[in-house]
Amino acid sequence: MCGQVADEGPIGPALIIKFLFVTGLTLVVLPFVGRAGWDQALVLGLVVAGLSYLVGDRVVLRHAGNAWAVVADFVLDASTYLAMAAVMPGVSLGAGAAVTLAGAVTLGEILFHHYLLTQGASVR
Repeated sequence: MCGQVADEGPIGPALIIKFLFVTGLTLVVLPFVGRAGWDQALVLGLVVAGLSYLVGDRVVLRHAGNAWAVVADFVLDASTYLAMAAVMPGVSLGAGAAVTLAGAVTLGEILFHHYLLTQGASVR
């Protein structure tokens, strides 16, 4: 396996870190590229972080390595931002804005994946 992350144990610390940086970036970048209240941005951050962590970090990163996990996270994040904006009243977010948000998160993902890979069994 390329860059294995331990399978056992609670998800806690890594998911909290991911939620904080994804939500923080969403709160900072969203006002420049779209429209949403801070509470809506928190929900967007929670959903994007959760899906991205479960798919990109717990599955793709383990089995395909960092490069593919970053690509998967970018596609999943952009799609999730767009889908959530389509169903959340008061959220205005176009394709370009979703790509911009996903790009900002992807930059953080590179560092986050490195952190997960170097922490191994101590971070899940």
